[in-house]
Amino acid sequence: MPRMTAEQRLAPHVDAAWAQRFILEARLLELSGPRIGDALREVDGHCVDSGEDAREAFGDPAEYAASLAELNPPERSSQARTVAPVGVQTLGMMVAFLGAGASAGGRPAEVTAGWAATLALLLIVDLLLAFAADAVLRVVARRPVLSVLAFTGVVVLVALGAWGLGALVDAPALELPPWPVLIAGLAVVAAGAVWGRVVAQRERADPLVDPEDPGPSRDAPERMLFAVLPVVTLLGCVLLAGLELIL
Repeated sequence: MPRMTAEQRLAPHVDAAWAQRFILEARLLELSGPRIGDALREVDGHCVDSGEDAREAFGDPAEYAASLAELNPPERSSQARTVAPVGVQTLGMMVAFLGAGASAGGRPAEVTAGWAATLALLLIVDLLLAFAADAVLRVVARRPVLSVLAFTGVVVLVALGAWGLGALVDAPALELPPWPVLIAGLAVVAAGAVWGRVVAQRERADPLVDPEDPGPSRDAPERMLFAVLPVVTLLGCVLLAGLELIL
């Protein structure tokens, strides 16, 4: 028998889409698990007693979550908690890109000045995004497909600029076997994604719970937050390999 989701367990009479959006927004606003569970129970009870649906009674789920956050301000900010894991993923992504094209072309993976410049610029972008970490996480969680496209676009633009910069720098290349480089890069990306999830879970060491039955409940929306760079990495590797084969 499949395990019930948080909204099914805590608010079975509330529209699932409304409850999922509320949980996502409340988590991003750093409301505690017990407080979210209590709020869902209140919404569910009101819907049962009044016959109204959640949107009619409580309005937009994001606005309702924001109103609760004003009454229950978080003790700490989540800002920049993902900087180090994302930096690790960025390094792994660049290593994977290095190996992907070389593997498809049957040539050694060459560490050039252009590659090093690309990595440096992307790490600077990661650092700049740290100052808007909460906003970035909200966009990723609310618009995962758009986030993948946006991150891919940033990677492509920065890479083009960095490769142009690298072309002006006369530096010897380090040649490495392509397949181990590709595998190592993908492994580092995966490790960064796992690390990011662990960091987020430790920051929020309070699962969604029913105040009447404090058993843990899954918090599905957060699982997408650290999947963006792995997806971008896979797309980039496929693109680079395809271009290598075509050209």
